[in-house]
Amino acid sequence: MRICVAGAGAVGGVLAFRLAEAGHDVSVIARGAHLAAIRRDGLGHLGSDGVLRRTAGVRAVERAGDAGAQDLVVLAMKAHQIPAIAPDLPALFADETPVVALQNGIPWWYFQGHGGGLEGTRLETVDPDGIVSRHIDARRVVGSVAWGAYDVPQPGVVRGGDTPRDRFPLGEPDGTASERVAAIARVFEDAGIRAPVLPDIRAEKWFKAWGNAALNPVGALAHASLGQMHDFPPANVLARDLMAEVEAVARSVGVTFPVSLGERLASSGALGAARTSTHQDVEAGRRLEVDALVGVVGEIGRLTGTPTPKLDALHACCLLLDHVMATGGVRIATLPLDGTAPPTDRPTR
Repeated sequence: MRICVAGAGAVGGVLAFRLAEAGHDVSVIARGAHLAAIRRDGLGHLGSDGVLRRTAGVRAVERAGDAGAQDLVVLAMKAHQIPAIAPDLPALFADETPVVALQNGIPWWYFQGHGGGLEGTRLETVDPDGIVSRHIDARRVVGSVAWGAYDVPQPGVVRGGDTPRDRFPLGEPDGTASERVAAIARVFEDAGIRAPVLPDIRAEKWFKAWGNAALNPVGALAHASLGQMHDFPPANVLARDLMAEVEAVARSVGVTFPVSLGERLASSGALGAARTSTHQDVEAGRRLEVDALVGVVGEIGRLTGTPTPKLDALHACCLLLDHVMATGGVRIATLPLDGTAPPTDRPTR
């Protein structure tokens, strides 16, 4: 099968490695030093056993047009990166090419095929001026969620995807048990990628967003680990308040969660020293995905008349942080007072 992974960073790189090792014709869209390293040395995967394995079976390109039409596209870049590349993506599509969309947060396609009073509503925070939906027909989309810890320890090398926690649930946005989603699940499972098919992928997107919307931004602003946010009483109270707002918005569009707020927060706190991906982005000087994680929840809240005052304040703070980093060309990282190297915990998705 011809498969293109658009966005071969941490998550996309792990999927590309496994799919190539399973014998598929895999292309990745990458850039910068990561692109150069994959072209030079092949794509590497650093396992939890500490062993670095490489595959020469991945073709690295800079533009979608260089990859050509595919049987499957895996859209693995972060949500805020999609608008810039969206006009190029149709070069990857044959008539029936599905797109597995892995973005954190609430996606641009959320209300396409949703039914009800908000059917067809475009979410400006994740689809500015409709640029994404104009170039990716929602009928192509198969929703997915990336659970686990993934990172890029060095250009051309990815890490993650080999623990029991790592999985990529799949689902049709309309909830049908289609042959195409079953076929994609088989391709993933045959490559060693856990990919259960779910009847309600929107609920799974909300379940992950429940924690991400609160914990990713707070961790980034405070440079705090998941364990610190859970164990420090004022931060724990703040996280609960933020998650309560997320839960209220989810309920306003018909989504309920299978566990209590306290259980969801405790499961994140149990990860201890792990830092969120947004925290890692701040320390690396990368643009932040706060619109898809936080801003879109507030936007849906306004559509349904559900107040989100604390989430809105958090969103504004993170937008300012992103602006300061971008305009100043800086990264903001902790530096121990004794001069030792800063921590290098792997991010969580």
